[in-house]
Amino acid sequence: LVLMRKLLPSLAVALLLPSLALAGPPVKKPAKPKPTPAAPAPVPVPVELSEETIAKRDQLLSDAKGKSDMAEFLEARVLYRNALAVDHDSADARKGLAAVETECLASAKRQMSEAKVYQAANNDSEAMKSLELALKYADEPKYKEHQQIKDMIAALKRNSER
Repeated sequence: LVLMRKLLPSLAVALLLPSLALAGPPVKKPAKPKPTPAAPAPVPVPVELSEETIAKRDQLLSDAKGKSDMAEFLEARVLYRNALAVDHDSADARKGLAAVETECLASAKRQMSEAKVYQAANNDSEAMKSLELALKYADEPKYKEHQQIKDMIAALKRNSER
């Protein structure tokens, strides 16, 4: 019995080794290619703004903030865009513009909803007015609402021609 305990592990190994030898060498998975490091982004050269440019930017930002506070978002958006045109690195202008654009898009969505209500009531002229105002709020093609409004206007025009 003692001899069997000592020989059993050796026997098991001897029996398994031929099957392992027939399987061949272990297969290695191909190594994943390492990503090539991206070229470093060019470091923007800070542009020194003249005192006149700084004053103009600050005035535009001040006016835009005032319009935004009075909920005149269309005018505020124009002023923030002008401030960015003067100083494209202005964080205040970018932040203000983002907030105003959010409000403008919310207004565009409200106008779109009003247009649908007018259209359901067969008041196409008021629906068109609402859509034209919505298009002023969503004035750039980059907004999904812009295309939706364009599609609604086209559908309204088609329905009016019938």
